Amino acid sequence: MAQLARSKFLLLRFAEEVTFNAQAFIEGRLELFANSKLTAYSGVVQRDVQLTVEEARWLESLPESQWIELSEALRDDAPPVVRIQELIREGVVIVDTSADEVSGSDGTAPEETSPFELPEETVERFERHQTLDSIPWHPTSLYLHLTNQDAEVQNALKAEPLDLVIKTRDAEASANEFLDKHGEPPPAFFQAPQADSELIPLADGRRQGSIYHALSRRRTIRAFDPDRTVDRETLSTLLRYTFGCLGRHTLSPRFFSLHKGSPSGGSLHPIEAYPVVSRVQGLEPGFYHYDTRLHGLRQITACEAEPLAEQLTQLAQGQTFVAEAHFVVLLVARFQRNFWKYKKRINTFNVILKDAGHLSQTFQLIATDLGLGAFYTGAIDPFSILRSVGFDPAADRFHHGPIGILGAGFQAEDDQTLMPLEAYDPIQARDRSS
Repeated sequence: MAQLARSKFLLLRFAEEVTFNAQAFIEGRLELFANSKLTAYSGVVQRDVQLTVEEARWLESLPESQWIELSEALRDDAPPVVRIQELIREGVVIVDTSADEVSGSDGTAPEETSPFELPEETVERFERHQTLDSIPWHPTSLYLHLTNQDAEVQNALKAEPLDLVIKTRDAEASANEFLDKHGEPPPAFFQAPQADSELIPLADGRRQGSIYHALSRRRTIRAFDPDRTVDRETLSTLLRYTFGCLGRHTLSPRFFSLHKGSPSGGSLHPIEAYPVVSRVQGLEPGFYHYDTRLHGLRQITACEAEPLAEQLTQLAQGQTFVAEAHFVVLLVARFQRNFWKYKKRINTFNVILKDAGHLSQTFQLIATDLGLGAFYTGAIDPFSILRSVGFDPAADRFHHGPIGILGAGFQAEDDQTLMPLEAYDPIQARDRSS
């Protein structure tokens, strides 16, 4: 007899759907009413499943850390058999197919001698659940990761137009249109209400030097000169100081940590760099992996210029400026690197995202110092990125995850995307307010 349990990878929530009374509408009246639906996101199949309250109560009674006999689950308050079969297909209920009498030699669920017939997806759902359980993801973080990579979510993002498109030649009109639609923004400067004591003035604090100069000059650049190329030495410098190993700490004969130009949670540095070259002297256009240990590039695929531009635009959810950069760097995390140390902790995934922020700032400051314009975007197509660097999204998405795209190149002389920069001096503002 089969044994089953509740999936460990369920997230339940109420979703409200507002509808109108059709009969009242025909009679010339508008009557709206809200229906609350109980939805379970199934991490096994990565989609929402509608539940009734009664089904949720039955699921609550099932264990998730041990198996129970099917006959025990099929009590009087259980959903109909056909519905339980559907919940098995959706990965909400998991059947233990590791026993010989349950799983057939061909890997499919055999015919049951009882009236309850297991769906043909039973074995596949069990194996996928076991795979998820073997990876040290915290369920809540896994939900965030999966929903961000969900195909429906990605398609919705691609189809959703950005209603704030500021153009230099008509910046005021486009900004006012956005303000009319969304209202005034929260204040740009914030004074904590609990810190209502008198201001303690600080010294001017300005310094000279390349790092301070780069901080002052850094701007996000999205228009690049198509007639220029970046030399290979410049790319080498940018990769070395952003992603390269600058030293190591030997903690034991069996383990050492890397020292890099950016901090990383637990000193683990899980994010790999995959440069995509468009216009770099001495390098064939295409996809590469940056070898941190040996400071070099290993080519994954070569590409012609035009299809490469189309592919880069797709990887960035239709953002054409990404394809115009002289080169970009795809940031792809090795989750197991962090999970080795921080197993099933809810903030592990969050720390990886913060690592990407550190790398972005380092990359942009070095690019600025080298005379290049740079950008970072998190609007990406994760599955397409995985495929482009040689991974299988279905099999590898739990082990490798795209985080964002960095890009750099020479800024276009007629850059129409860049807003004028007005100088701001907080010391003068302080003097005026005193």
